[in-house]
Amino acid sequence: YCRLTRVVRDIPSTEIVAGNKYTNFRQIAEREIEKQGKTIQDIRNREIRAESVNEKDLELEVIKYDTTVSEEYFLSFKTKKHDKICSFLRLSLPTTDGYIDELKECSIIREVHVYGTVVNLGKGSEGEAQHLGLGTKMIKIAEEISKKNGFRQIAVISAIGTRRYYEKRGYKNLSLYMTKKL
Repeated sequence: YCRLTRVVRDIPSTEIVAGNKYTNFRQIAEREIEKQGKTIQDIRNREIRAESVNEKDLELEVIKYDTTVSEEYFLSFKTKKHDKICSFLRLSLPTTDGYIDELKECSIIREVHVYGTVVNLGKGSEGEAQHLGLGTKMIKIAEEISKKNGFRQIAVISAIGTRRYYEKRGYKNLSLYMTKKL
């Protein structure tokens, strides 16, 4: 459920005045892991990318972990044989009241991602991870987990281009987030 960050890559090291001066953190981490004879298992290395996939070859994995302010769930559909990630969803169940009024008493979908070759909405996708309904399945599972944990509302931050996707699944646009009563 981790992804090695690439945040610093676009900042020239000459412009960094304090703290980490390395702009190639991912490369450094990859070299160290390989030097130890281990394989890199972060999300980026496990993405399905443009490979064909059969829905029957996928399994759902749910990883639950606690933070100081929430209970987190990482849902993913991955290939049974090669452990390649086709899609994932990050769900946060806050254990403390946050500072955003809109999110009070809401569980939060922090990220939904489906990998593979991009296929236009409504078009066929033979063998592609896109448009197998994996995103919708994970959202429904996130809603069920939220309900079982006492949440009556779920929120998701949505870009303009994905708002219709969430609206079709019962979400309403507020100001920053889209929400759905559970």
